[in-house]
Amino acid sequence: EFRRVLFRSDISFLLENESTANAIAPPVSTNTFLTFFSTKKSNRTSETLLVLSFFKRFLVYFLCFINIRIANFIPNQKKRWHISCNCLIKYLTEMLKNNKIISEDINHILETDLPWKDFKNKVILITGGNGFIASYMIKTLLKANKKYKLNLKLISIIRKESKSNLKNPLLEVIKDDLTDLNTQKIPKADIIIHAASIASPRFFEKEAVDIIKTNTLATIKLLEIAKKISEKFLYISSGEVYGEIENYNTEIEENYYGKINHLNKRSVYAESKKIGELICNSYSSSKKLKVFIARPFHTYGPGIKLNDGRVFADFVNAVVN
Repeated sequence: EFRRVLFRSDISFLLENESTANAIAPPVSTNTFLTFFSTKKSNRTSETLLVLSFFKRFLVYFLCFINIRIANFIPNQKKRWHISCNCLIKYLTEMLKNNKIISEDINHILETDLPWKDFKNKVILITGGNGFIASYMIKTLLKANKKYKLNLKLISIIRKESKSNLKNPLLEVIKDDLTDLNTQKIPKADIIIHAASIASPRFFEKEAVDIIKTNTLATIKLLEIAKKISEKFLYISSGEVYGEIENYNTEIEENYYGKINHLNKRSVYAESKKIGELICNSYSSSKKLKVFIARPFHTYGPGIKLNDGRVFADFVNAVVN
């Protein structure tokens, strides 16, 4: 019976809905997918179970299967097992969603003496919303919004073919190609943060043109939008722009310019970031728009893939494997 229902092509009670957050089982009723399998056919309802990913779906099916087995052997314990399976699903979902290290990092950021109130009633647009730095920014701002009652609204732009890793009622997700951005889709934003760009060296050769376009053409497009609708623009550049450093024992000043072989395939990231900075500097004369550049160096943490290609990922990969 489990297999028959599971593999039917017209499962009316199973609905995948990406726009619904935090939903692994409807909280309004206990008569969900779990109860479906142990009730009589005449009493079954068409309530839907919202499943947000393949893993969660597999987890639900697996726990439902265990639930059926237990219920068959212990008829009087059906209700209790339904509830405990439901709780377990919700607990595991929350556990996967809330990484302890990320939570500690965000709490540490929120405790720092920053002018959080300056974000009050602001709309902030962040590109590359699924990326490591951008997703940390979004998570931090969402938590800051709750803690400091900022009445923030966040907009995340991700690739057309991507799925958003973050879901929140205060977060609007726009799927679009940054180099061919539909400006009609972009709502008014007080602050625009351009954090989109492939940063993993293993993609530098394969995705060279994409990296160049994201750091140059997309930067121009976003600055043109910012000129009309925003107060501030932040470009996330990279420490790579300093190039080869002759003496690693000295401090690097912001006006230091090292050597970069522009014909080296690995230089596609550094050179396009430098051009991105040049573009930002060209727009900085605007009286209405304040333009800022940040140059992060090594940034790492939960979410970085072991085969990322950067040295910190290689070290961790060597330890793990």
